[in-house]
Amino acid sequence: MLLIAGVCAGPMATVAHAQFDTLPNEVTSATSALSGEQAAAVKSYAQKYVDQLTVEGEGDSADQAKRLLVEPLNRMSVTPSFRLEYARALSEKLRAMSQDGKAENAIRALFIAGDLATETSIAIAESQLTAKDDGTRAAAAVAMRRTFEAVKRFDPAISTARLATSLDAVGNALRKEADPQIYRELSRAVSAAMQIDRAGHENVRNKAAAVLSDALGARLRELEGAIPETQTAYALVGAATDLRSVLGQEGQLGAEGAKAAAGFAGDLLVNISKVIKKGGLSTSKAEEDPSRALAVQMSLLAEQIITLASARTSAAGAAVNLSNFLRSGEVNDDAKFTLGLNEVVDRLTKAPFSHPADRFK
Repeated sequence: MLLIAGVCAGPMATVAHAQFDTLPNEVTSATSALSGEQAAAVKSYAQKYVDQLTVEGEGDSADQAKRLLVEPLNRMSVTPSFRLEYARALSEKLRAMSQDGKAENAIRALFIAGDLATETSIAIAESQLTAKDDGTRAAAAVAMRRTFEAVKRFDPAISTARLATSLDAVGNALRKEADPQIYRELSRAVSAAMQIDRAGHENVRNKAAAVLSDALGARLRELEGAIPETQTAYALVGAATDLRSVLGQEGQLGAEGAKAAAGFAGDLLVNISKVIKKGGLSTSKAEEDPSRALAVQMSLLAEQIITLASARTSAAGAAVNLSNFLRSGEVNDDAKFTLGLNEVVDRLTKAPFSHPADRFK
């Protein structure tokens, strides 16, 4: 008999005093639909701990239950068959917790939903991307990232079409999010999807590159020459670094993803030029002025993205090299950056990139 010790014995004790047990590996690594006995074991395990997630006044018990529920999902041999059965046992409770108006419950539910990584659990996370509570929105963003990371690490239980739909939801949240830290978490989620290097997921990577580039490009255009706030700057630099990395890997991004990335790189360069024109950078050298150093870093990443995107789209043109003009802090060098940018913008508005000219005004 496949049993979980103590699951059915006596009244349910809180996990703070319960003897912890776990699911057998033959259940979590089942490669076909679980047998009735295995499914019953999964349901019993889930029920043993899921009610503890909302125990009031016993935060340690709730957090311990959360960790025990997630543990089977992080075994290297975990299979889609197990994930789907586990989701059937957990999803109703997790959905209710995410919607009961208590932030601590929603955050615990989203922690588990992210690692579940099924179509039902990703829907739970999506539904909280626009929650009123900041902590809940942040947890939803992290849950989306954890789901994409699970798809990269394990055999997925989510279709590529569903992943693409979820990227639209995260992209919409990115465009609207006002909290800089949550904005950064959303950006990291899309970057995680872009790095799913699994066969058959090319459309997901390209979709993620486009969503990330378009959403962050739109935020840059809203800045109108302002220096981005710290967390937003981290998001921009992190996204640019990830785009550069994926573009540098043969076969990871197609032409559409590369074109979108080049557009974002153009937005980065244009905002730097606007900062210069508004007098937002001092005349100190980059090593003496953090704002100028950030401009150099962003410019260098943008140049590399455009160069790599050109290679992925067979676009003509030499490597872009504007960042060195920003290092000195001299007015003439800043002017050379702006003049050089005109040539880059002209390149980005022509085939194969074909971005609208008014994007870079």
